[in-house]
Amino acid sequence: MMKNPKWQIYRGRNRQYYFRLLARNGRKILSGEGYRSKAGCWGGIRAAKKNAVVDKRYLRKAASGGRSYFVLVSLNGKTVASAGGMRPRDCVKRGYGP
Repeated sequence: MMKNPKWQIYRGRNRQYYFRLLARNGRKILSGEGYRSKAGCWGGIRAAKKNAVVDKRYLRKAASGGRSYFVLVSLNGKTVASAGGMRPRDCVKRGYGP
């Protein structure tokens, strides 16, 4: 895991709580699913931290336009968070891709 990650919780237009992980430069790295409560959202962050260290929990996929993304899943296969929209060469530089 990177040094000093910044986890941010925000509320969407649908009134659900979401989290995102920001890099030091403020760029979004990871986005969480929607939660009905802030406590549930904190649970999502804990799940992301726990599962992020296990390579098998990343489902690497290809999106349209030659871009790649990944989905982070928990042990039971439920989606915890996702990230993407990167060009293939950026994925290779960061160590992931389809």
